[in-house]
Amino acid sequence: MIGGAATRIGSATRAAALGIACVTQELSLVNVLSVAENAALGSAGPRIWSARKLALRSAPALSAVGLAGLDPSTPVAQLSVAERQLVELARLLSRNARILILDEPTAALSDADILRVLDVLRSLAGQGRAIIYVTHWLGEVFALSDRVTIFRNGTSFPPVPTSALTVETLIERMLGRRLDQMFPPRGKAIGKVLLDLDAITGPGVRKPVSLTLRQGEILGCAGQIGSGAAAVL
Repeated sequence: MIGGAATRIGSATRAAALGIACVTQELSLVNVLSVAENAALGSAGPRIWSARKLALRSAPALSAVGLAGLDPSTPVAQLSVAERQLVELARLLSRNARILILDEPTAALSDADILRVLDVLRSLAGQGRAIIYVTHWLGEVFALSDRVTIFRNGTSFPPVPTSALTVETLIERMLGRRLDQMFPPRGKAIGKVLLDLDAITGPGVRKPVSLTLRQGEILGCAGQIGSGAAAVL
C-alpha cells in the first residue's frame, strides 16, 4: 500500500517513480565527480548540465540535509564519511523521494557524525517523508523510531510502538527468549596463556598493540573503520 492504494512494484524504475529510494551500506557515490554531479546522478533531465545549473539544482537538497555551506563543486573524494552519507541522502531528495529506505547508514560513523545524520533524518520525517531505518544499534532505535519491526530467523514480526518497548524487552524479542537465558553457564575457569603478542603494528595502527589470549577465553578487538583493528587481526 502506498498512499492508501495497493501498488505492485516490479522494478527499481517503478519504485523510483513512486517516490521510493534506498541508501545501501556501501555508498554509491562517484569520488571523482563533484557533490552537485553526484546529487544529479540517475535523475531525469537534459543530457548535458552546466556546472552552474547543477549547483542550483542541488542546492535545495543539500540544504535539506544540513550541507548548505558545502561548495557543490567539491569533489566527493574530499568529503568526510558523514558528509558522503548526507550527499547520498541529498541525491534521493533531488529525485523528490518520499519514502526513504536506509540500510545501516551510520555503521562507519563516529558518535558525533551519527548524531548529525540522525538530526537530519528527524528533520526529513518532520517534513512528512516516511523513513525505513535498518540498524543493529539499539540506541538509534529508541532515539529515532516511532515503530519497530523485528526480523528473526527469516520471519518479520508485526510492528510494535517503540514507546511500548525497553532495551531489555526489545532484545528478548530479537532473541526469542528471556535475557536470563541469553548465555550458557561459563564452563571451566580461564587457563594458561596460549598466545602472547607484543608491540604489534600495521596499517592504521598509531600505537603498538599488545595482547594476551588464555585458554577458554574469548578476546575481542574492535574499532571504527580505519582504526587499525582489522590490521591487528
